[in-house]
Amino acid sequence: ITGFTRNQFSVYADSKSSENPVYENTHAFLDCTGPATDRPVAPGQSQALVILKGSQQADLAKITAKYLVSGAALLNIAKNATGLAMPAWEKVWDSDPYYTSGDPAFSMIKDQVVQELPIETKTGFAFPQKPNSGQQAAQASFVLTDMMQEVLAGTPPKDAVAEAHDRTVKLFDQSGVGR
Repeated sequence: ITGFTRNQFSVYADSKSSENPVYENTHAFLDCTGPATDRPVAPGQSQALVILKGSQQADLAKITAKYLVSGAALLNIAKNATGLAMPAWEKVWDSDPYYTSGDPAFSMIKDQVVQELPIETKTGFAFPQKPNSGQQAAQASFVLTDMMQEVLAGTPPKDAVAEAHDRTVKLFDQSGVGR
């Protein structure tokens, strides 16, 4: 039994698409709050369609990208992606009722995607933060995922957090960002 996961939409979408009976008892939510903020620090994730500099068909690629992120093409993708591919713009969210009522979690996903950013905390942080190579290296190295895996495997949480901290510091130092 999982009580909480940071990878909730992958788990949620898989349980729906695989017709796993846990789907009916699974609830996706925006995120938690704490003493530093009254708003969940969950700005959503986005991916990009990239057109490489010097591409021979850059103009056609731009037209294709615009087509894929709006209208009927995105709606067909969204319906097959069980919530893992949703609009980035409020106007597209409002273009078809499926985006907010095709699944109980979809309206919450919209709230996450269209919320005002940055989310500022009482401790002086803002999310999303300006990207940097250290942050990207830590994310790409699955530092937090590995930390949770260690806890689940029996490592005391204090030790797992210390190891994750040390790995993160090394990645920031290696990337030239520093502490």
